[in-house]
Amino acid sequence: IELTDAYGSASDAQVLPRGMIEITERWDELAQTLLTPEDVAATVKNDKQTFCKEAEKFKAATRIAQDRGVRAMAGYLPYSGTGPNGEIGAFLASPERDTVLAMLEELGMPIIHNDAETERAYEYKTDFTTGTLPFENIMSNGVIGDAVPYYVDFWLYDDRVTLDFISESFAQAWPHKAVVNKQYAYFPANARIYSYRHAAEILTIVGQSLKNAQKLEMATTQCTKSAEGGYSGSVHRSAGMDPGQYACYEPISYDICNDIDED
Repeated sequence: IELTDAYGSASDAQVLPRGMIEITERWDELAQTLLTPEDVAATVKNDKQTFCKEAEKFKAATRIAQDRGVRAMAGYLPYSGTGPNGEIGAFLASPERDTVLAMLEELGMPIIHNDAETERAYEYKTDFTTGTLPFENIMSNGVIGDAVPYYVDFWLYDDRVTLDFISESFAQAWPHKAVVNKQYAYFPANARIYSYRHAAEILTIVGQSLKNAQKLEMATTQCTKSAEGGYSGSVHRSAGMDPGQYACYEPISYDICNDIDED
């Protein structure tokens, strides 16, 4: 077994980022080498079925969101320190550097890609003393090309800041439209627990909030179609998208779900 790091691999040995289900399947395969394949299959059978059902429900929710023009953004926010006009500290995340966000994008969710520096997973909206993320007119940092606007109708907040993010005091201090209108859901950054059951739970929680979300930022934007191989393909995973871009509704079907359908 070789452990590799998608965040800090050497430039001559880049590791392709993976989605949550891809990694869960690898754990599934590892379990089959330690136990009998039959026992493993029996253990995860119900969880796989539940995940596949929730994946279909989530696709329906992302279809509704896409049709309404809803755009989501993910991040660790708020982070300590505020700016002179109420700006907060934040670390904005992106699907090509987070396994959970990759899964949500694969299933049709329009998640805005960030403007992170090459060696960073996050776009920093803090200098570790003050915050730089305003509650309106949010712009990228301008690291990759010119700065572009981020039109955010729905927030995916890192589960480690749940109590801060959902508090009434935060909505008062940082009255972003999506926060005030409670258009948000958690995401467990990079999953931490890789199981079909956990993946199903994430889709259930995010989907329930997303299907009711409305477009709040009236600016008109266009989704970006996938490169060859789709949103789970190597071209998309290695090159990603430009800052401010988000996926069109091109949900994938997982092999584990196709196998269940065939059964």
